[in-house]
Amino acid sequence: MPRALLVLLLALVALSAPAAAVADDDGGGDHVDDVRVTASCTRSATATLRVRERDDDLLRLDFELRDRRRAGPWLVVVVHERRLVVRARLRPSRSSGKLTLRRTVPDLFGQDTVRVRASGPGGASCQASATLDDA
Repeated sequence: MPRALLVLLLALVALSAPAAAVADDDGGGDHVDDVRVTASCTRSATATLRVRERDDDLLRLDFELRDRRRAGPWLVVVVHERRLVVRARLRPSRSSGKLTLRRTVPDLFGQDTVRVRASGPGGASCQASATLDDA
């Protein structure tokens, strides 16, 4: 029975994957160089992902997670264009329950897609996906 429950839980998590947010031109000629996404989270957590152009050849990733329970460490995995950027175990601050991860990655040719997945204590998880269009 526990194994069947685990398989069912994993299937539900896979089906609840968020759609990618895409930043693109609105036709007015202004290039959008910033995209913000609210992550899909379980339990008492909320998270946001922001991807923005820093220079012509760099992207800055900001992932912010708030855990109201402040229970323990979170495993955060960031993937940029199917390449692992970072895998880190982070603890939310005791006072605010917030953890922040900032990284810069190369701005590749064409669209850049960034996916973040965070797994926390007690089975809590968050996932977000953002796509930034090329100029």
